Amino acid sequence: MYHKYLTDKNFFEFLYKTDQDLARKTKEKGCRFCGSKVHVSNYMRKPRGMDDLPVDFSLCFSFCCARDGCRKRARPESIRFFGRVVYWGVHMVLISAMLNGRSTELEKIMSEFNVDIKTLKRWRQWWKVFFPLTKFWKRLKGKLIEKVELFPLDILVILQKNNLENDAIIKLLHLLNGLKEPI
Repeated sequence: MYHKYLTDKNFFEFLYKTDQDLARKTKEKGCRFCGSKVHVSNYMRKPRGMDDLPVDFSLCFSFCCARDGCRKRARPESIRFFGRVVYWGVHMVLISAMLNGRSTELEKIMSEFNVDIKTLKRWRQWWKVFFPLTKFWKRLKGKLIEKVELFPLDILVILQKNNLENDAIIKLLHLLNGLKEPI
């Protein structure tokens, strides 16, 4: 069901444009420490999972304060990248959802997206053990009407009930973009 989003260039273009908008808003706010204007200090990432995307899609938006003595960095929120994870954020979420309790797809996914078994096990452990302990999840879970046990698949199903699949994925990526705990 969600497999198509892992290789859809138009979907990745939408994610990129969404991140551009988040970056624009961050730049307009200026430095969060002193209020001065910020300079652009974008850098390239090398996300794994999809190699034939335009180079710009791997650009990570970043800013630094223009005022001498401050020079603090600011990285806007992103729905493409989750912290230091080297895979696209959508890959981490959807592959985890697709493998949720199923090992029959494991070999296929490992070869198709070049994801190591250790990485998949680490993601699964993170969703099942560490994610439920985060402040982010505790706040989010309190806002959900339905009981959710198997994240992220259940969240996608809940979000999808009144929306298109695309909307559910985007909403989930926006929710996770507020997550500051390491993955």
